Amino acid sequence: MRFGEDLLRSTQFLASNAMFFMAGICLVRKVFGGFNYTFAFTAGAIASGLAILMERKSRRGVLALYMSNLGVETIFKMLAARGIVRPIPNGEVLLFSITSAIGLYLMKYGNTVKGDTQSALKTLFGPGELPLLEQDQSTQQEAPSSGSNGEAATPPSSSSNPLAILKQKVLEFVQRVRALQKHHLCLHKYSCTYYIIIDGLVRKFVAGFLIQAVINVVKGLKRIVKQPSFILKALNHKDNWNLGFHLSLYVGVFRGLMCLLRWLRNKDSPIHALVAGFVSGLSSAFYKSSTIALYFASKITENVFFKGQELGYIPHIPFGDCILYTLSTATVLHAAVFEPQNIRPAYWNFLLGLTGHNFEGINRHLLTPLVPHAADLYKDFWPNYDPKYLTVLHPQGFPWRESGI
Repeated sequence: MRFGEDLLRSTQFLASNAMFFMAGICLVRKVFGGFNYTFAFTAGAIASGLAILMERKSRRGVLALYMSNLGVETIFKMLAARGIVRPIPNGEVLLFSITSAIGLYLMKYGNTVKGDTQSALKTLFGPGELPLLEQDQSTQQEAPSSGSNGEAATPPSSSSNPLAILKQKVLEFVQRVRALQKHHLCLHKYSCTYYIIIDGLVRKFVAGFLIQAVINVVKGLKRIVKQPSFILKALNHKDNWNLGFHLSLYVGVFRGLMCLLRWLRNKDSPIHALVAGFVSGLSSAFYKSSTIALYFASKITENVFFKGQELGYIPHIPFGDCILYTLSTATVLHAAVFEPQNIRPAYWNFLLGLTGHNFEGINRHLLTPLVPHAADLYKDFWPNYDPKYLTVLHPQGFPWRESGI
């Protein structure tokens, strides 16, 4: 029952946002007597501000964070298209590394990164890198000694099956690695070698590979049904390997540096996480994504912002999440009208699907006096106007095609 109610409310939110946007365009034209450069932003702000108030309060912050992330990316692309800013080579890798350094430093320091961000980081890196504030409580729990693996030895197998013998040998090897030495300040259960290599590098590679493989298989289900052999391509896609390498090195290098610095300095410190977080973040070069880098940065910024409010350094802004959503969504809708080539492709496809491809039907050639490159994405599109109602007809010699609507 609750699921159905939430679904209906979210549907109402999306429908209202679209309806209010179209109504807002008409209102702006009526008030100002025509269109100008700000008409889409103004209509988008009216629509988004009214629609977000219909959404559940618990979802407003999530929507605001997502749209602010998208808005920042869109603004950067708009500025880059005008030559005002210049994209930094591998900028998404640098952003991810810096954000990783700050985020993992704050996680290690404790009491700053909270909620789903804290849960995600602890799930990824494990409980072995607890915040300093939690270490006293953690060390009171029973833990195996450095030379013990904490488990009974695996009994020898009498089977002659080669697979069973191989499995037995692997288990024996893992047990020996677990029993190796670890630093007395390390809170992970087994040895540093096991913690870094087997539990970090190997296990996270498998996890990353499988996650991306499942995504590729799901995305290609229609093609797999028609052509079953395509599943082999989906399972061996380069993105599967890239995400595997990224997660493997991100976790493995971070853990390795943390253990190394504990051995070298004989102390544990959030500064270690700052260094290890930056270096391990460079692994994102295997799986470059400005979306992931911006989202990670926005989540860390959100945690710092709320911590600042908690300490009284930042004032509480009433309806701050609604205001952020309104401004961010208005920016994206402005770009959707004037320069859709600067919107994240996945979100542009979402808007097309949401509007039945009606966003493609805008004659952006008429907007070029306001934005010279407005028609770059649809250079060969000119609507087939009815001469009974409009005087703006199809120009002679203009390459014409119908939109997807």
